[in-house]
This record gives sequence, structure tokens and C-alpha cells, in this order.
Amino acid sequence: MQQWKKSMLEVQSWGTGPQAEKARAALVKDQAVKTVVKHAAVGGIVAGPAGAVVGAIVGKAKNDAK
Repeated sequence: MQQWKKSMLEVQSWGTGPQAEKARAALVKDQAVKTVVKHAAVGGIVAGPAGAVVGAIVGKAKNDAK
């Protein structure tokens, strides 16, 4: 996500109402994608393609546990 877009979503998320809820949901989704990709990348570096799959599963499980 571009930095300016993230900043705008953070500002919008401070409010109340449907627009703020959408902004908060977008920020959460962005964080979830980053977590899964990060874990998949680490798994791929350590153990190849199978490690990338396992890393993505671990990243999704960590994010779901939050």
C-alpha cells in the first residue's frame, strides 16, 4: 500500500461511521496481507517452495489468532 494512502486511511479510521469502519477494515486487511507474504517469503528462503506454502499457512494462522 502506498504511504500516502495508508496515511489517509489512518486519518479516516479515527472517526465514526461507515467510512471509518471501511478504513479500519482496509488497514487490517493490509496488515494481514503483509503478515502472510512475510512468512511465505521467509519459508521460501529457508525451505524452498514447500516452505513458502507452510510459511503462508503459519502467517495466516498468526493473523487469525490476533
